[in-house]
Amino acid sequence: MTKYTSVIEVFVQVKPDILALIWGPIKLLLQFADSLSKSFDAILDTMEAIGDKLPLFESYSQLFSESDGVVDALALFYRDILDFYGVAMNLFSAKHWKMIFESVWSRQKDTITAVIRNIERHCLLLNEKINLEHITEAHQSRITQLDKCQQDLEYQERQEFGQMESYFSPVLYDDDLDKLLRSVCDRTGRWLEREKAWEEWFDACNTSARLLWLEGIPGAGKTHIASLIVDRLRQLSSVTLFAFLSYKRANVNIISILHSLLFQLVIGDKDFDKAVKKNLRATLFDKFQSDQRNLKSNTKAARQTLSELLKLAGPNYIVIDGLDEISEIERRTVLNELLEILRDSTETKLLVSSRAEDDISKLLKKSGPRVIRVDDKNRGCIQAYVSAETQKWLGESEFEKDIRSEIMGLLLSSLPAKSKGPYVSLNVMYTLPTVCSPMKACFFTRR
Repeated sequence: MTKYTSVIEVFVQVKPDILALIWGPIKLLLQFADSLSKSFDAILDTMEAIGDKLPLFESYSQLFSESDGVVDALALFYRDILDFYGVAMNLFSAKHWKMIFESVWSRQKDTITAVIRNIERHCLLLNEKINLEHITEAHQSRITQLDKCQQDLEYQERQEFGQMESYFSPVLYDDDLDKLLRSVCDRTGRWLEREKAWEEWFDACNTSARLLWLEGIPGAGKTHIASLIVDRLRQLSSVTLFAFLSYKRANVNIISILHSLLFQLVIGDKDFDKAVKKNLRATLFDKFQSDQRNLKSNTKAARQTLSELLKLAGPNYIVIDGLDEISEIERRTVLNELLEILRDSTETKLLVSSRAEDDISKLLKKSGPRVIRVDDKNRGCIQAYVSAETQKWLGESEFEKDIRSEIMGLLLSSLPAKSKGPYVSLNVMYTLPTVCSPMKACFFTRR
């Protein structure tokens, strides 16, 4: 490759900036790789293989001024070298590339082999009478080979992901989120924007506010607020992992939660960076191949793997709702592991939504959380919800307009002004048909 460079220098001596654009990146790769011996050796081995296939350009230097075909062939070699450069730079430009090098570099073997084969074919052009048809055919062949490598790699990644998904069978909470978002009224959660604790936690650049606790009595609307927070984060393309825990869901434990968060991360959202997703999946599959039994059932192994992947993902948010709904022993384990992730992954932020149970309070307060008491803020949202549902029900009833207005007033006036939870409100909603049947008879009797 050194001889190749010397010939190119002759060819571009009138425009030395071209050489810098083409050859400079190769030197940059070596500077990157020098900080890790394994990557440095891998880059050198690949460059040596490429260099071995390059022809003796010294013998062709006199032909540059005589043959446009030789110049066109030379351009193909440029493209070949830059193809290799592109593969390597995509890896070295990844965040924490040292952590993923071994998992990702091996996957590029077929692409690099294709580059070397392209160089071999392009060498043959210099030994033939070169014309435009030859150059066009070689250019198209190069594109076809690289496209096939990319398609094969994508197929391999899909197969690997399917294998992991089948083995772990992770529980995702997307259906729960959708159901919750469909049940909230328009006014729900507007007060959140005025909360300093929320503003500080929401700001990814604010590293002092990484733990937020949504605390409140049963039925205060914590879960609906948590669902709105998840939706808000996802709309802004933030890396957001979440779980809505419930006593109704069987087999909820720390392992199932960690597996859910792991797979949410590697699945990503529609706007998730594709290169980052590929690196995350490659790293997870590497862990899966080397230690799948521990990854399946060992809490520490699963937690450490999640922490490692979160570091690769950049700024991210974890939202856990309903922690108080699982057993005390299990929630203590869950919270301890989540707080350990928070300590280990410095770009992670955690939100916990729960009642103020003693064990939860003690663990959280040791980590200095920002706290928002939901039942003090959500009263207006609950009353708005009851009003909307009552109007909807009455609109479908047979009452006349003036009677519907009177019923609405009677029902809403029965709600305690200082109600902090929806139990009274829900009782109203569930008993509407029962209450209104005799009420209907009463109104008709009066008329």
